[in-house]
Amino acid sequence: MISRTAYTNQVRNGGGSQVWSTAAHVDFDSSSSHSVESGLWTLEATLSSVSSSDTLNLGTYYISSQEDDLSAPAAEASDAFRTYLPTDTGGKPNKPYLTQQVTCASGPNPPYAGQTERTEMWVTITFGNPTSHPITFYDDGDPEQDTDYVVRAWIPRTDGPPYAADAVHYGGMYAVSHGSARIDSDGSVWWNPGTGTPPTLAAGTTATLSYLIWIQPGSTATFPFTLTGPDGTRAEYYDETGRFTRYGNLCELEADGNEFPRG
Repeated sequence: MISRTAYTNQVRNGGGSQVWSTAAHVDFDSSSSHSVESGLWTLEATLSSVSSSDTLNLGTYYISSQEDDLSAPAAEASDAFRTYLPTDTGGKPNKPYLTQQVTCASGPNPPYAGQTERTEMWVTITFGNPTSHPITFYDDGDPEQDTDYVVRAWIPRTDGPPYAADAVHYGGMYAVSHGSARIDSDGSVWWNPGTGTPPTLAAGTTATLSYLIWIQPGSTATFPFTLTGPDGTRAEYYDETGRFTRYGNLCELEADGNEFPRG
C-alpha cells in the first residue's frame, strides 16, 4: 500500500486458508505538526494459490478505521473506506484531499512549560482538487446554521487573557488563497474555498487557508492547536461527480515538547 504522497510503502501477508488475519496496515504520516497523508492511497492486492491442486483461489480483503474492532467483520462498517478501481491507463484516479499543518512564526520553539512570552503559530489547511471537474461548496453566511458545506476547523481557545498560562487564542490574522473565511468568537473556523454562484473550486486547483494562533503553556507544554473527534478539521462538499462528501476528521495538531518548522 502506497500513501498519497508516496511517504510510505508497506507490504502485508494474508492469513491463509479459512483464517482471518489482521494487521495495522497503515503507518500514517501524522505528527504533532502536520497531518498531510489523508486522501487516495494505492493498494495492490494479490491472491495466489498455495498449490497447483488448489483451484479456489478466493479471498476477502477489508479496510477499516484504526478505531474499529479487528475481528472478522459481520457487516460493512458505517465508516468504511471507499475503494476505486484504476483508470483505463492503470493509474490512480484523481480525488480531492485535505491536509493541515502548523509552523512557528515567533516566540519560543518548542513551547515549554512556564514560559513568560507567547509563541505565535500559523495553522495552514489545504484543500486540493486535482480532478478534471469543479467541486461545489455552500455557505449561507449564517453562523447560527450548521448546514453549510465548507471546510471547518476549531481553535481550542481559552477564556483567559492572551498571556495567561495555558492560553490558546486566535491571533487576529488569516489569509486565503481562494474563497472566503471567517473565524468566530468561539474559535470555530469557517472556510469556503469556492467562488461564484454556486461557489466552486476549479479543476486542478489547490486552495489554502492560514490563520494565526497565540499560545502560552502553563504547567505543561502539551496541549492541542486543533481538535479531534466531532470537532476535528473536516470538509463537506459536492465532489466532482456531484455526490455529497464529508471528508475527515483529520488528526489533531498539538504542542508536545518538540520543535516545529519555522514559517
